[in-house]
Amino acid sequence: MGSAFLSVIQDLARFVVEGFLPHTKYRSEQKVSSLYPRFESRRQYYASNTETLKLRLRLSSYPKEKLEKPLTAIEFILYKLKDLRLYTPEGDFSHEQGFLHSALKGKSGIHTSIRPTRHAVMEIFDEHQQPKLLFVENVFGDDSIEVESIGLYVLGEFRYDVFTKKEWQEWRPVFISFIESV
Repeated sequence: MGSAFLSVIQDLARFVVEGFLPHTKYRSEQKVSSLYPRFESRRQYYASNTETLKLRLRLSSYPKEKLEKPLTAIEFILYKLKDLRLYTPEGDFSHEQGFLHSALKGKSGIHTSIRPTRHAVMEIFDEHQQPKLLFVENVFGDDSIEVESIGLYVLGEFRYDVFTKKEWQEWRPVFISFIESV
């Protein structure tokens, strides 16, 4: 009787694992993806795009004129910092003109450097000296970096790139790191 009972329990466990857990996992992934934005590289995110709306909803309310524009780099950066629970001072991100590292210089909980760190904001300057923002996902042993960005080359376009040390140094970037929020 003991071995028959053990066999029934094993069959029941296998039935539960094979029958229900994959679906439960799929449902939870589906649920998470319905709440959080998911971006595809080299795709533009306009104001009416579902992923743009999800991101903006996660941040806060915006003036109507901003809601009619494509996703911006500063919105993407704020979302990434908030998602990672990193400290961001209120108000300092509101202006989109000027250099972010200058606006944040000397603020408590913020460190600027010329060396990349994981989860830092990378500020670079285009040929017209206009600032561009990228988010550093990873820094590898050879100092190459994995970055995500919005609008680096095309308005509202999400990009995922890996740059070698030589490539990113040509931009003469400033890296802005944030402490974890309490």
